[in-house]
Amino acid sequence: DQQVAIEVNMNSSVLSIYGRILGFLLPFGFAIASAPVAQTQTLELASLEQLSPRQERMSELLWRRFELVLARHQASLRSAAERCEAGERSACRLADWADFLADGSGEGETEQVLRVQRYVNRFRYVTDQENWQRPDFWAVPEQLFGRGGDCEDYVIAKYVALRSFGIPAERLRMVVVYDRKKREDHA
Repeated sequence: DQQVAIEVNMNSSVLSIYGRILGFLLPFGFAIASAPVAQTQTLELASLEQLSPRQERMSELLWRRFELVLARHQASLRSAAERCEAGERSACRLADWADFLADGSGEGETEQVLRVQRYVNRFRYVTDQENWQRPDFWAVPEQLFGRGGDCEDYVIAKYVALRSFGIPAERLRMVVVYDRKKREDHA
């Protein structure tokens, strides 16, 4: 129960992550597939006890960054109603999302995960460079809904949704891996 298996789509290098993941890189976490898997290879990742001091520092930095994006999300929720009335479409999408979450609140956990997966994955994938003119930007769900996003933006929205369904943070993991073929990180 201390290790995780990851299935990697060898055709497009998109990650598909399954199972209960107990710690890799981040003390919080999350894992849900963002694309169907064609051809897969299973990898074993280190447990928390096997992290190097560098990996532990990176984990702490990423955790702080994640806390900041969650705070930005809470701020966007507080002002969403008035921004929607003023015609800001992405703010109006938060009301649709709230309805979506309310509709799924009585479902079983597996159905909630699948429901969130379907909802979030419908938004356009776009790199941070294309979307924000910078190499890395962690978007709040409202920004994903309005402009699309990349892998960590999907993860953030899924995390927020599953937490709103009452799934404990201790059961959610964000896994960050490096794609050697594309030479970039994926969450």
